[in-house]
Amino acid sequence: MTFTNSSRLGRSTITPAEIEHARAVRIEDEIACRGITLRRVGAELIGPCPVCGGNNRFGVNVRKQVFNCRGCTGKGDVIALVRFLDGCTFRHAVTKLIGNGQRRQATPKAPEQSVAQDDKTRAATAAWLWSQRKPITEGTPPSLYLSRRGYTGPIPETLGYLPSRGSYPAAMIGAFGIAVELQPGIISAPPQVIGVHLTRLTAHGDKAPNAEGEAKFMHGLCKGAPIVLSPPNDFLRMTVTEGIEDGLTVYQTTGVGVWAAGSATLMPALAALIPDYIEIVTICAHDDNTGRKNAIVLARAIKARGIEVLVQGL
Repeated sequence: MTFTNSSRLGRSTITPAEIEHARAVRIEDEIACRGITLRRVGAELIGPCPVCGGNNRFGVNVRKQVFNCRGCTGKGDVIALVRFLDGCTFRHAVTKLIGNGQRRQATPKAPEQSVAQDDKTRAATAAWLWSQRKPITEGTPPSLYLSRRGYTGPIPETLGYLPSRGSYPAAMIGAFGIAVELQPGIISAPPQVIGVHLTRLTAHGDKAPNAEGEAKFMHGLCKGAPIVLSPPNDFLRMTVTEGIEDGLTVYQTTGVGVWAAGSATLMPALAALIPDYIEIVTICAHDDNTGRKNAIVLARAIKARGIEVLVQGL
């Protein structure tokens, strides 16, 4: 889910012929044009995800002309790839691909320059999305959504509400980053937000999946930063969860400090950020292969720092 100022994009419609023209661009050419380095394995190009990192979670099938990320759930054809990488609308992606003057030069930039520019663009998109948030107040879609999940506690400043805009539904937005503790138990948003987590919602607080069935997305530089839902307290314990909803439930139940990773694959990168004074960390991961595997990796890294670790379900 991304909001784009449509007044900057010219006319409001695109033709079927233009869509087919855009889809005719080979996905591997678009990857190469952006300086994204992947290695070939059979009919696929494999490597780190340009959005959420990792090692081998991002793949491009050159035979089927589609891509997929197992970490942040991005997938689709070359148009979906441009939307995924640039955080733009379908129309804007088509416009970029067919080359209306905004299309980048055919000669690829040096990989290090391309990566740096892509990171800057993704971080700017995330920061802009966060700047559009409003507080989650009673009756807003995020409030209804969380209450249906059983959460009735205070809403941290690291979560916000994006009202619907045009064809985009409302959303709950979470900020990746180390939050500032203004006073015991009270946090403010991170001073610099370069990554966000979005949950698309209907006006009644239900999830609003897109055409591909996806309701949750991440934009920006999300790896290596938590969504802080509550700060550690005098108990010197904290919990790391995969998702925001699970994290809020843990906070409501236990009152300890809680960080949400945003997804299972982002959990291991949080190990180095756990404060030194924490004595016990509990890890809550979903009961599937990805959840268990990443919970174990995180647990080992935290334990290596001399901190006691408990992993629920293992």
